[in-house]
Amino acid sequence: MFDSLKRAVGLYPQMGRSFPTYRAIADGIIVTDDRATVWMEITPASTQTASAVDLDDQVMSAIAQAQGALADYECQLKIVWGAITSDTYREDAPTFTQPQSMAWAQARADSIDAWELPERHVFIGVDVEDRTTPGAVATINAAADWISGNRNAIPVKELEYLDGKMRSIIGRMTGKPFQALPAPAETLAWLVGRETFRTSEAKPREGTITGAPLARLGRGRVVPFRDHLRFYDAQGAEVAYTACLLITEFPETVDTLSNGQWLLALSNIARPTMDGAQAVLPEASVRFSFMSQASALKRVAKTQKRAKHQRRDAEESHVEEADEDILLAEEEMRSLSLEIKRGRTSLVEAWPILTVTETTLDDLYLAVDAVVEAYAQAGITVDVCADEQDAAWLSSLPGDTVRIEDMNHVMDATAFFGSWFWGGSITGDREGPVIGYTTGATRSLVHFHPTQAPLRGDTTTTALIGRSGRGKTTAAQLMALDAGAEGAWVPVLDFKGDLNNEHGGLVAAATSMGIPARRIDMSARYAGTCDLLATMDPEDARTHAHSQLMLLISDSLRMAAHPVLMEHIAALLDSGDERSSHRLIERMEAGEDIAQRVARELRSYEGDAIGRMIIGQRAEGTLAAGEGITLIQFPKLDLPPAGSAPAEWTTTQRVGAAVARGALAWIMNVAKTQAMRGLRKLVVIPEAHLLTANQDGATFLDQIARLGRALGVSLVIDSQDPSSIAERDGIMEQIAATFVFSQSTTKQQDAAARLLGLEPSPDVRAMIDSVSVDPTSGDVWHGHCFMRDARRRVATVQIAIPNDRVRQALDTTPPSKERSHDLTTPTPVQHGRDDAVA
Repeated sequence: MFDSLKRAVGLYPQMGRSFPTYRAIADGIIVTDDRATVWMEITPASTQTASAVDLDDQVMSAIAQAQGALADYECQLKIVWGAITSDTYREDAPTFTQPQSMAWAQARADSIDAWELPERHVFIGVDVEDRTTPGAVATINAAADWISGNRNAIPVKELEYLDGKMRSIIGRMTGKPFQALPAPAETLAWLVGRETFRTSEAKPREGTITGAPLARLGRGRVVPFRDHLRFYDAQGAEVAYTACLLITEFPETVDTLSNGQWLLALSNIARPTMDGAQAVLPEASVRFSFMSQASALKRVAKTQKRAKHQRRDAEESHVEEADEDILLAEEEMRSLSLEIKRGRTSLVEAWPILTVTETTLDDLYLAVDAVVEAYAQAGITVDVCADEQDAAWLSSLPGDTVRIEDMNHVMDATAFFGSWFWGGSITGDREGPVIGYTTGATRSLVHFHPTQAPLRGDTTTTALIGRSGRGKTTAAQLMALDAGAEGAWVPVLDFKGDLNNEHGGLVAAATSMGIPARRIDMSARYAGTCDLLATMDPEDARTHAHSQLMLLISDSLRMAAHPVLMEHIAALLDSGDERSSHRLIERMEAGEDIAQRVARELRSYEGDAIGRMIIGQRAEGTLAAGEGITLIQFPKLDLPPAGSAPAEWTTTQRVGAAVARGALAWIMNVAKTQAMRGLRKLVVIPEAHLLTANQDGATFLDQIARLGRALGVSLVIDSQDPSSIAERDGIMEQIAATFVFSQSTTKQQDAAARLLGLEPSPDVRAMIDSVSVDPTSGDVWHGHCFMRDARRRVATVQIAIPNDRVRQALDTTPPSKERSHDLTTPTPVQHGRDDAVA
């Protein structure tokens, strides 16, 4: 079936081993003439910000888990790279996007493709059947139930047996820290086909790929040279150059927190280019055997015996004294044997091969040099596999075997699993809008569904914190757009007034994508918008409207005004007349002396830009609550500081507090209404530190955070002051997800660390200080932050804007400052930087 490939690589009989002939590919299984192998895909663990203690614990757990599942099996570890595309996102988008807003989902999908991100895949294959033994051959030949009647395939009963073995092994490899799943047949076909740079168009038939579809995976030619291989497509054109490298020497001691991460390091190697640097992305094939205790002791005893014989030979010869290295080796084997017997040490034998692929020979040599140099800095020697490129490449194929026996390494299991091949940078939800991608050791799409938490019974608050100008407010706007696109009610409170610019701001970005949106500001057009008499239910309005209007009454009149105002509010509500503060003032002007004095004081705010939001006559009606975004902009509010008594407030602070109370009370009231229970709801509060510094605002945030799950309301808060959030238990307890941008002071860094679930330390502070800083230029790295998801996984994330039109609309840079969108790649291995948040 693969005869053309046999000839291509010069695999002639004198090499002693035949090329693997693939008989079948099923979910989690590859079968060749010689062997059957179970294949699992390992989901990366989130290890980017784990502490040293946690990392050590995970390595020990990994060893115990793997020993129970893989001991004494011949295994193959493969780390390969694919491309992240938007195909799955496009399929899933209709489940969280309204039909009229699909333009937004399409913009998100287009940006995913534009990032051209590599995706790391980690597979482990376990040889579970030797098909060359006499017993196996007899059983296979006697089988009468062949797949599709094809006697060149494999018997159905054999496949059923292999399926049982696969489920047993992978079941033991699923838990913590490993998360293993059977590799789908399509994925395994891709894994085989990509070795010749041909991806299969065949689809599995009843879960199994056999016959002609399987044969098509190997089309193409591979020609070995002394230090590389050349790949040709079916038309004979050169398509790629690959070099196989061997790890020939490890340092005597490795630190699993640094130089010991010799497989995770594959993600962070770059080669020079005319434009700076380009990620190399080497791949790895490591054939290994995790020795059981009995096997390990046998191996150690054999080595110890060899050293003992060497010592005796030396003593009987003219040398008289054995070489010091021989004596040391004998003593080390004795000590190692004791450690193995006590269960303190396990051994792994490994044959690691690295492969580097480029589209030109010059680029290949540069990439090889980069890999060799990167490993040399860690004290690991990597050499080109000279004159054995074909053997090295063949041994890396799924279903093949070890072909270069003398390139083995016997190592402590800690050194093997401490390579962190299963580590990575993972965070985010399982589904929902894609807000960006991770930027650590592994790339992955970051899903974040801001309105989903109440539906899964989780806490509902999302915190975005960091210094000004790092991208947190833009990220909050993107979350508002994601929620608006799925038909949620999304009130956005803008106390700075910077969510509207010459390009139309948040509302323009929404409407251009088919998302319903409106803007309310402090203009005469929206007078009376924050009037609680008009916006709240009559029963709630009696007390809330009274509390709001009392803030506008002078100290000298407040005591006398209290009962009179309550009396006239009750009368207005009972009369069936228009419910508004403007109408209340008119009724009080016709009342007794105290009522008239109250009416005059309230009427004095009618011409004030802030005060008319409460007592002005409405032209647009009350605030509407329904699907879409409602941007409420109050850029001139002067809110009183937290802890200050109302008697200490200035007039502007009283008015500001009254308007804010109106807006916040309206949001809370709407969220509680039965009519809104079936609607997703997301409240977005940019610059939330303006509220946490005010008693009304802080109380509102506490209440909506605590009641969010019960009311189905999600909350997004954006603040420059994480310490004010960390100090409020009501908010802290309800935070499900956190995005941390750069913070510069120790106090704020420690508060940010707590929000991320990390223990404050000098290293953590340094990470938080630099996360939004371009490491190359030192400039601001817009949109780059730490994210902690609902499962407490933390990784660095690039929040991304779909396109330039949306970027311009969401730009919050003050007009007086130069708006720069220089989004060049900050480090060699970062991808997709052109779509970073600005």
